[in-house]
Amino acid sequence: MISDAMRTLGHHVIAFHDGREVFDYIVALVAGTIPMAPSLIVSDIRMPGLTGLEVLSALRNARLSIPVILMTGFGDAETRARAAALGAVAVLDKPFPMERLQTAVAGLARPPKGT
Repeated sequence: MISDAMRTLGHHVIAFHDGREVFDYIVALVAGTIPMAPSLIVSDIRMPGLTGLEVLSALRNARLSIPVILMTGFGDAETRARAAALGAVAVLDKPFPMERLQTAVAGLARPPKGT
């Protein structure tokens, strides 16, 4: 649903099924086998393989400064503090209106082509 909403706004979206796939993408970025880093990552905190917080930690350990928006249905103070310490730009509590995510993305991602 989120991928479709972002595509409708003209963003190029790469969707992954789990945290391990995102981690592999980060490794490829660091290795230079992917030519251009994404302008933004939107991730759930709870997902198979690696959590969104582990993915964010891997990004920072790789010294990649890609903005990250995290989503959670289980946001507590400790999770929010850890996300902030790792540099998450936002933590959205599910369910949230799609407009809230669209607004956050608009302020961070490169504008869609043709705008």
